[in-house]
Amino acid sequence: MMYRTNKPINLIQNIATPHNNVLIGCFKKYPLLHLRLWYQKAHKKDKYYWSKDLTHEHFHANVYGSWVNLKFIGYCLRRRDERYVIVGWSNANTLLLHLLFFLLRRPYNHWTDLPKPVGKSATITARIKRWAAYKVLRYSNAVVFCTGIPTINYFKQLGFPSSRLVNLPIFVETVEDVAIYRAQREKIWNRYSLEDDDFVLCA
Repeated sequence: MMYRTNKPINLIQNIATPHNNVLIGCFKKYPLLHLRLWYQKAHKKDKYYWSKDLTHEHFHANVYGSWVNLKFIGYCLRRRDERYVIVGWSNANTLLLHLLFFLLRRPYNHWTDLPKPVGKSATITARIKRWAAYKVLRYSNAVVFCTGIPTINYFKQLGFPSSRLVNLPIFVETVEDVAIYRAQREKIWNRYSLEDDDFVLCA
């Protein structure tokens, strides 16, 4: 994903998250990459309980708000030479950008988790919205970044060509060397009564 370019990359999200900030922090290692951050809202400690404000952790970020921001939309439409990565589409501005980029045949990138299934109790309106949203994405000039192989397989089942699906997992920062854990393997295995062929997942 890291390539040399002088074209700014606009990363558009709802809110800053610890895992996406790991990726954003990596951009500092590539001085030729110009990253511009956009968030619907700034960090709110009382809602997310993160110990620090992640919004401006690595770069100064722009906040476009909850209502349709014509200045923000206009910026994205005018700067045709820049690149765009839209994380999801859960607010009015990102929904509108997807639709406009589709109508204008503009290239962009969409980054998504594995979508939640539409339950049997979902209304017809909800089903139509889901169907229409993925039709727009499928026939857009977009590359879809998928968080894992199950997400890639989900979009393949919807008819998305493999050439437009890229595996881009969630990033997790590890602050300690794995050798520290390997050195304590016997102690950990004894503490939890694990067998030799067991394995441990930590979060």
